Amino acid sequence: MLDHQRRNAYDGFEQNMEAGKRLHEIAGWDKLIPESTPQYQLGSPVFRLSSMPVPEVRVWATAGFAGGIQPWWHHIGSSHEDRRQYRTAEPIFRWHDANQDVLVNREIRADVGVVWSQQNHDFFGRADAAEKTMAPYRCVIKALDRHAITSPCTPTASARHAIA
Repeated sequence: MLDHQRRNAYDGFEQNMEAGKRLHEIAGWDKLIPESTPQYQLGSPVFRLSSMPVPEVRVWATAGFAGGIQPWWHHIGSSHEDRRQYRTAEPIFRWHDANQDVLVNREIRADVGVVWSQQNHDFFGRADAAEKTMAPYRCVIKALDRHAITSPCTPTASARHAIA
């Protein structure tokens, strides 16, 4: 089960797709990886009792689906005055169920590969790892995604079609 709930200041929705692909490369594409998808406001600061806008939840979830992640939701607390989040999951779950034939039990075949090494990050990056190793990695992933070049971090044509 994956607890990857938010974007950060550097990465967009594509990082959820990449997380799914990276985990599948380690565990195998035959494994299910349900993700705890948040439905509460994840700004700074976090407002866990306020609902996240539906389009943001939908884009985060579908980016994960493109990476082979399955839906799973939970709510913080037992009752909320802002009850909108209770209606968000059902249509997304129904969509995932209707499209499982292209979302589950598949393997992404890449045209190119992107290699990132923890050893390189630690040794070469040292005190400036964010700039020396993470920034180039993020830029390559975003460029490949933006130009629809299939890599371990971009969806296949069938996944793009299914999610569009």
